Amino acid sequence: MHFELIKLLENQELLNECGIYFCTGIYFFKLAFSAYFETFSAPSAETLFLLILSILVLESAYSIRFLYRHFLSGITKKSLNAFYYACSYAKVDYSGFMNVTAKIALHLIPESLKSQPIFICIDDTMVSKFGLKFENVSKLFDHAAHNDSNYLNRQRRTTNATDMLIVNAYRNLLETSASIAKRFNVSDTYAHEVFNRYVKLDRLPLTDAISIDEVYLDMDDNCKYALVIQDFHTGDPIDLLRSRRVSVTEPYFTSIPPEERNGVKYLISDMYNQYIDYVDKYFPNAVPVVDSFHVIQWIIRMIDNHIRQLLKYYRQRDRERQEQLSLEEGRPISLPISDEVYLLKKYRWLILANQDNIHYHSEPRVDQHFHVLMNTYDYEDAIFHIDNKLKDYRELKEMYVRFNSINAGTPTAAREELIAFYANSEHSMFRAFEHFRNRFLYAARTTPILNGVTDYNPVTYFEDE
Repeated sequence: MHFELIKLLENQELLNECGIYFCTGIYFFKLAFSAYFETFSAPSAETLFLLILSILVLESAYSIRFLYRHFLSGITKKSLNAFYYACSYAKVDYSGFMNVTAKIALHLIPESLKSQPIFICIDDTMVSKFGLKFENVSKLFDHAAHNDSNYLNRQRRTTNATDMLIVNAYRNLLETSASIAKRFNVSDTYAHEVFNRYVKLDRLPLTDAISIDEVYLDMDDNCKYALVIQDFHTGDPIDLLRSRRVSVTEPYFTSIPPEERNGVKYLISDMYNQYIDYVDKYFPNAVPVVDSFHVIQWIIRMIDNHIRQLLKYYRQRDRERQEQLSLEEGRPISLPISDEVYLLKKYRWLILANQDNIHYHSEPRVDQHFHVLMNTYDYEDAIFHIDNKLKDYRELKEMYVRFNSINAGTPTAAREELIAFYANSEHSMFRAFEHFRNRFLYAARTTPILNGVTDYNPVTYFEDE
């Protein structure tokens, strides 16, 4: 091998074009791969090594001609036919490559782990394969030996471990079936089918406090608003119904045993009357509770409506004053924006925003309207002087916000991210509700259980006639 390095360094043309560091790198690459070519003839070993080197350098293998044209022709005087011959007719036993790779991998295991069970996964290549069809694909790329073990299934080109990795990847809501399929070198249809094969989640038992809300799906005319039932204590979704229509919810809730429904003490929802009516219809021992998000939303809306009424009043006052002055002067008069309108329009957020989220700056800055130095506290005092009720309204709102910060439940933001991916999917199979339901429950539940049964009975939905 040292003699071969000397021969490389004596190649002045190669040194001038590629440099001494590149030639030295070739030598060490050849040294690293020498174990693969110990039983080969010298010409075949050199040719095959150069092929491997070209693939590593170009990071692709469109064809032998591509490798030769863009790399091999520049570092060797071998002809293109020499590489074709080495791949087609050279007396080479490629089956030993796997054993050599396994031997190298075993030598990499630290002494402290050699007594432990070791799982080694060896693939044929890391280089992408091109083309939709090519001859003898089942023989050339049969990754798994079918020996009736629990790790493998017959007539399969992937292991069961790959299936579990695919299923686990679905827990990441930022992943789509297409991205998961690309990562594991399978089709998106296969990834979709693997998930449906293993993930079929049943309804969780009702707890003493459940939350109910809808999410907009618009999968079809009968599935515009899906109904989410959630455990208030843990935040785990109990179930997902394809619609909030009575024709769907009534058979569903009445099918739940009465003793389970009677254990519900609190039903948390928004102010939608149909949800509040669930207490009288299905949960006789529960009391309706409006969730804090919708309560604070209602409070802010009422305060904002009051500010809008003040704006309307002062704008009308300014308009009448402008008309009166124009009439007195006998010409059109244009008045600047009044202080009240300026403050209510530009600084209403001081009333509506949560006070903990407001960054008060104490250093005064020149205000372009008042032409004086003002800071956040000055603007706050000025807007409170417009109407004393604004200060009382803001304080009442903050009392409720502080109460919720101390007694907050477990929030869940998972469903919105998932809906963004699936509701807008262009593939109809990814918009099937049963798949969507299982994906949502699997991703959002803390510890989902895979049942993998084939006789799973999905929830029965009753559509309108």
